[in-house]
This record gives sequence, C-alpha cells and structure tokens, in this order.
Amino acid sequence: MCQVRYSPELKVANPLAVAPFQEAISDLFPVLSPSQNVSIHVEGEIGGAQTSSQVSVGSFAQVAWRFSDNDDNWTLTLTPDSLTLESRTYERFPSYLARLESVLRALAKYVRPSIGTRIGLRYINEIRQDEVDWASVIRPELLGPLALPQFAHTAQQAIQQILLRGEEGVVININHGLLTGNVVNPRPAAQPETGPFYLLDIDVFRDFKPGELLVRAAPVRRHVEGFHSLISQVFRWAITETYAETLGRRDDVD
Repeated sequence: MCQVRYSPELKVANPLAVAPFQEAISDLFPVLSPSQNVSIHVEGEIGGAQTSSQVSVGSFAQVAWRFSDNDDNWTLTLTPDSLTLESRTYERFPSYLARLESVLRALAKYVRPSIGTRIGLRYINEIRQDEVDWASVIRPELLGPLALPQFAHTAQQAIQQILLRGEEGVVININHGLLTGNVVNPRPAAQPETGPFYLLDIDVFRDFKPGELLVRAAPVRRHVEGFHSLISQVFRWAITETYAETLGRRDDVD
C-alpha cells in the first residue's frame, strides 16, 4: 500500500470536481464506491478552582472516493488530503509502480495538490505454513522466545513493534509476531483465515515540510523506489535462507 498525503483540497468533496479524475483512471479503476468517514474533534480547557471550565465539541465529515477494478483486487482511495493505492494481488514492484504513476499523473492534473506532506509505503505479509516451525521461517533475532520449541508450540500470540529512524527523516515501522486469523480484511465473499500466521508488517514513511515535496509522478516515484528498497532489505533480513529459497529467485524483492 502506498499513500501520498497533501494539504487539503476541498474541491475533492464536490462530485463535479472529481469527475475528470474518475474519467482519467476509469480504465484501471472502473468501479466507484463513494463513502463518508466521520471524524470527531473535541476541544476543551479545564481550569482551576477559581476559573470556569469550557468544553466544545465539533464534528465534520470527510468524503472518501473509493475506486476499484472489477475483481476488487486493486483499490484507489481519494480524500481531500490523501491518495492511497492498495493491491491484493501484488506480484512485482514495477507493475505496481507503473499503476501508481498513472494515478499520480491524474492527481497532479485534475486535483493539483499544492503542498505534499507525507509519503508512505507499507507491505503487510501474513506468512502461513502447515507445521508450527517458525524457526525455519523467521530469523531467531526476531523470534525471541518463539525460537524455542516449548514456546513455539504453545504460544497463542506474540507481537512486537520496532521503530527505526533512517536518513533524511525516513521512519521504518516494523510490526511483527505471531497472530491468529488475519490482519488484511478478506473480500466479502471470501472465507476468512482462522489459523495462526506470522506477521511481517513493514511501513516506511517520511514527513515533508511545506515546499519540500512536489506532488508529481516523478518525485514521488523516486521516494517510493527508495522506500521499497528499504522494505526489501528488512524483509530479506527477517526471513531465513531456507524460507527465502521457497519464494524463488526474484530481481525485485517483494
């Protein structure tokens, strides 16, 4: 999943303003499902005994336009302050990047965000296997107690977060561990998974100051390619050589 955030463009709430963007991406995302996310904002100030207390509650609704392909394998979500591209059938990074560039060109032409604020790239890996032998899949440095058979066969859940600071303000957020069921929501008609799996959720992002990020296909692509390289290195380090061999040889790391 890749998300590009920018300063709010209020015209995105207007269907007539979004129509040219929809037409530009219709070959890739022909299905439109408009939705509305409601956010609640609370402000308050509670003083001491000699002052009065005032609390005000305000609410606002943010429109989110959800575009998808016919099989619901690819999803594009447009809001006044973000564009998010998700895939259920990710195979190779170049094909994902090409689709991302297409929607970014449409965004730059028809929405025209003026100030980019953040770019993030996230891969959620649910690793499943028939036998409970996580030591053959995940490096012991990450597994911790789960590398021991007495823990591996009895543990129901073990989750950890690792937050790393990279160069130029890049943040690497790793959530990993043993879980049951699923993290990624299945399609409405699909049967959800119920068994244990090992989660490798790797999210790389960077916040930008006003004027640092031009929301155009070329500059965003360069950042996303760099983030992908970081995620690839983390993923390849996190898994064992034995498990890597089962994935096959790939020029671009998934």
